[in-house]
Amino acid sequence: MLKKLRDFCPFLGLVDDPNTHMSFPSDSNCCYHVKPVSAINIEQQQVFCLTGNFENCKIYNRKVLSTLPEEFRVSKNRYRKEKSTNWKLISMIVITTIIILFICWVLFFKGEALKRIPVILGMESPTSISTQVVSTETFIPIPTYKINTPVEDILLYEETLVRGTETAMAQTMLPALTITPLPTKTSSPTPTLTFTPTMTAIYTPTPQSVAHGLDTPIGIGHQFVIHKAKSGENLNQYASLYNTSVEAILRVNYALNVPLWIDALVVIPVNFSDVSQMPYFQPFKVTSNGSLSEILAQELATNLEDFLYYNGLSQGDYLNSGDWV
Repeated sequence: MLKKLRDFCPFLGLVDDPNTHMSFPSDSNCCYHVKPVSAINIEQQQVFCLTGNFENCKIYNRKVLSTLPEEFRVSKNRYRKEKSTNWKLISMIVITTIIILFICWVLFFKGEALKRIPVILGMESPTSISTQVVSTETFIPIPTYKINTPVEDILLYEETLVRGTETAMAQTMLPALTITPLPTKTSSPTPTLTFTPTMTAIYTPTPQSVAHGLDTPIGIGHQFVIHKAKSGENLNQYASLYNTSVEAILRVNYALNVPLWIDALVVIPVNFSDVSQMPYFQPFKVTSNGSLSEILAQELATNLEDFLYYNGLSQGDYLNSGDWV
């Protein structure tokens, strides 16, 4: 008899790992051939899931996934004990909290509660009985005496007494002060300064247009011309025409091809040949009108001071389309 390749169901797995299962009947084993994944009861695992008889399981032979039948699920009675224990624990915590709060209330209001007990029961507190103190002293009336002095003498005496008092007060009073009013100062009006603004004219130089054409001397101190080579021309002709040398022409031009190509642009020193301290030059044609010299130097990424000097420009000058620098 051939032995089966598997002795457990391929759809058996743990709830968080479909590729692993307990090798013995356990509530942790779940079926992945149902939807949703559900735990299988012990009896079903013993008969089908953990044996080679899993092919006869009606869940295994399903074509469409559905819920696990009630008779194959884990019995809910397994969890009732745990849930009951949790409710008991919660009930005990609530009852204990109430008892603690009641004890705190009694201790805090102990004095007031004890004082109100006799009042609630309709009894009078022994301390509330008032005691009347009866004085044992005997009242002795003050004797009255009859005055035999005549009324006229009494009035005369009082008048004399009043006059003497007024005289004494008049002697002790200070003389009245005489208040002399001080002269009133008359305020003079304060002169008001009137500010008259002074207008100062500020001179703003107007940018000047500089024309730089081909074969036109350019520069301050040292001058150069930009020449477009024609057929049959060579560097010796340029050196002789502009009183310079072939070496100087080669030195100041950046990447100049020799022999010259037709329409090649050549920078030529005019009337000098010592160019050892000078930088390399490369001609550039301006393509827009009103290009300021400062902005053009920035666009060409060159030193502004050298750019202005070798091109005979000043700050604020501008060039137009067709000019050469």
